[in-house]
Amino acid sequence: MNTKGTIVFDIIGTCFSLDKPRQRLVELGTPPHALELWFAQTLRDAFALSHAGSYRPLKEVLEAELPRTLKVLGIEADAEKRSHVVNAFSELEPQPEALEAFRLLTTAGWKLVALTNGSEDSTHKLLERANALEYFTSIFSCDAIEKTKPHPDVYALAKQDVEGDIWMVAAH
Repeated sequence: MNTKGTIVFDIIGTCFSLDKPRQRLVELGTPPHALELWFAQTLRDAFALSHAGSYRPLKEVLEAELPRTLKVLGIEADAEKRSHVVNAFSELEPQPEALEAFRLLTTAGWKLVALTNGSEDSTHKLLERANALEYFTSIFSCDAIEKTKPHPDVYALAKQDVEGDIWMVAAH
C-alpha cells in the first residue's frame, strides 16, 4: 500500500492523558488545576533551558518544578511523595480513542511517527504498554538533540522519517 503521508504525533498530553499525574497531585491536596500549572511551568522552564543552551531532560525539569508548584499552592510533600507524582508520567494511559485512531490511520495508509519532549525510552514503554507501539515507525525524542519543542530543529528531527506530506498532531 502506498503511504498517504506521515502524521507526527506529540505524545504527552496528546496521545496519552495527564489524568494520572493530576490524580496524584489531588491526592496531595492540590486543586485539580495544579497539573496545568505544574506542566505549563515545566514546559516554560524546559523551553528556557533548551534555548539558553542548558538543556535538561523533561523528567529532571518536572522534578525540579514540582516543589515550586507545590509551594505556591501551600502544599508540603516529601521527596517520596513528589517522586510518586513524577513517576505517574511513566504510567500514562492512552486517550480514549487513540488506539482506534492509530489503527484506522495506519490501515488507511498513513505512516505514524512519535515526537516527544519525553525520553525515547519512556515513550517506547508507554506505547508498548498501551499496545500502540506497532503503529509507530519511529520515536523521536528532544533528548537526541538537546532542544525542546517548539525549536525548529526538533521538527527537522521528525522529518528524518517522512514519506509524503507531513502533518503534526498536538494538543498543546
